[in-house]
Amino acid sequence: MNAITGEPDDSRPTRNVVGFWRRSFAFWLDGLILALIGLALIVLAGDALMRLGQWGKLIGFAIGALYFTFLEGAPGRGQSLGKRLMNIKVARLDPTGLGPVRYSQAWLRYAIVGVPTVLGGSPFIGSMWNAPAWQWLVLINGVLLAVWLFALGYLYLFNRPTRRTLQDLATSTIVVPVAATTGTRTPVRPLHWNILAGVAIVIAIGAGIGMHFMSPTFRELGRVQQAVSTVPGVGEVGVSVGTSRMSRSQGGTTTTRGAAISFTLPDSDLHCEQISPQVAKAALLDWPEAADQDYLSVICIRSIELGIVHWRNQSATVHSPGQWAAQFGLRM
Repeated sequence: MNAITGEPDDSRPTRNVVGFWRRSFAFWLDGLILALIGLALIVLAGDALMRLGQWGKLIGFAIGALYFTFLEGAPGRGQSLGKRLMNIKVARLDPTGLGPVRYSQAWLRYAIVGVPTVLGGSPFIGSMWNAPAWQWLVLINGVLLAVWLFALGYLYLFNRPTRRTLQDLATSTIVVPVAATTGTRTPVRPLHWNILAGVAIVIAIGAGIGMHFMSPTFRELGRVQQAVSTVPGVGEVGVSVGTSRMSRSQGGTTTTRGAAISFTLPDSDLHCEQISPQVAKAALLDWPEAADQDYLSVICIRSIELGIVHWRNQSATVHSPGQWAAQFGLRM
């Protein structure tokens, strides 16, 4: 006869715990529903949303917060539409059993997942990411996001037997089958916390080393970004440089160096054909090193970013720096 103990075996899931696939599919269904809501908004108010730029993510975050807060926090329900279709629910772990999730808990559960996935962290607004003043903010945000997302996924996969991850631990909740009346409050093994701490240290050190070597490039590209941002009608700006190698049919390789300047055009009354040359001219005037590049690509982007769904259309114009300069009568 096998003995039944009060503490579940940590090597396998306990009863009344939802497995990986059912919970994942419920999450995918909820994401699809939110995306359809976002697409409907884009159809109804696309031009207005385009002018918002990255601020549109706040709308997507608010839609997700309302969706999960009022469905999962509804008294006695604990089910988003995805969870209802998969016949599972989220419940509060009480000393005497399972209780209903409060609205505040449902909101916090969503925020813990939505801040990194929908908003992209806290400093998600801004078009001067290459500027020196933003460097450490970008670094900190990137490290926090990487550790945050890794912890969410890691605990979800490996925190057995309960599969409780960050949002569950922070709100004392658990995802169980609808018929469940009891749950398990098994603490996370110290090994998992040690692994997460080690990963966080590795990510932070790697990011710091990368930032140290990239600082001169950030300063150089930051000047270009600031210059392009002054062009009337231009929204968010990104600048990148790179090297590509191509094999030749007669043997050997050809190396080309190029720069890409991408910008959003929020005003639907403006046209890429009007603004792209102005962007190239602003970059050439403020970046003498552009003459060292083999090509300069200017990418005009029209996009709507809600976090829960994304729409994007872009066109690129590529010339050598000399060809661009000839259009404006500039000397390279």
